[in-house]
Amino acid sequence: LYLPSTASTSLKVNKPVKLFEKPSLSKPVYEYGTTLDDIEIEGGKTNVPGQFTFKDTDQTLDLGNNTCEILFVPDDTSYDPIDFGESLSINIVPATPVLDEVKVEETEDGKFQGRFLE
Repeated sequence: LYLPSTASTSLKVNKPVKLFEKPSLSKPVYEYGTTLDDIEIEGGKTNVPGQFTFKDTDQTLDLGNNTCEILFVPDDTSYDPIDFGESLSINIVPATPVLDEVKVEETEDGKFQGRFLE
């Protein structure tokens, strides 16, 4: 036996998010040891407010050219992050060593050795 009943609910339909302009990197080259969290993504234009972020922030960046996928995260939390299938190319160069003061001394056998001064 079925009894008549009524119910109501509301449904929010988000407008589709469109990518109008691909974002870019804040600078063209980064030193080895830089993480994706250290790299700023600039620009990019969509029809809803939000920001671009890297898809895999744990990705290891090797020397040379790295291709890193990006996502768009709308400010409106009713949207899920959106993967437009875009990526950014990140060039990693060797880091410039930073040396503190080093004292170099000649050993008894005529060789030289150095040590950092504290």
